[in-house]
Amino acid sequence: DANWGGNAHGGTVMRWIDEAAFACAASWSSESAVAVYSGGIRFYRPIHIGHIVEVDARLIHTSLHGMHISVHVRSGETTAPHALQLTTRCLTVHVDLGSDDRSRPVRPLPLLTAEDIRLDAHARELVTMRSELASIPMGLALRGS
Repeated sequence: DANWGGNAHGGTVMRWIDEAAFACAASWSSESAVAVYSGGIRFYRPIHIGHIVEVDARLIHTSLHGMHISVHVRSGETTAPHALQLTTRCLTVHVDLGSDDRSRPVRPLPLLTAEDIRLDAHARELVTMRSELASIPMGLALRGS
């Protein structure tokens, strides 16, 4: 799907992100994983039709029931497959649903490297920030618009 400028539609890129994040979550838990949050999406540059596209999903944090997945999309010329540029990034959260449609506990993610620890801390910081946003009264939030 191309837009008028000859680039991939943003919605198409978002679908790729969702599919990669699901594959990551399902491989960690089960095929019953479902997305419950997707945010912080940033579109940095267009993806031109005919370019190579790489979608990388990485589990960066687990909570009792949630799997936080960082997704990066890169693209570039077919003649330079090792010089792909970051086009989009996003964070998604998935849960694993049981037969009763309730989230099941998720096995903990082992933090083996300094990067694992840094990414886990970043995800925890984002969780805290989202929880603080939820406590802002709606009327006050709307006044800022």
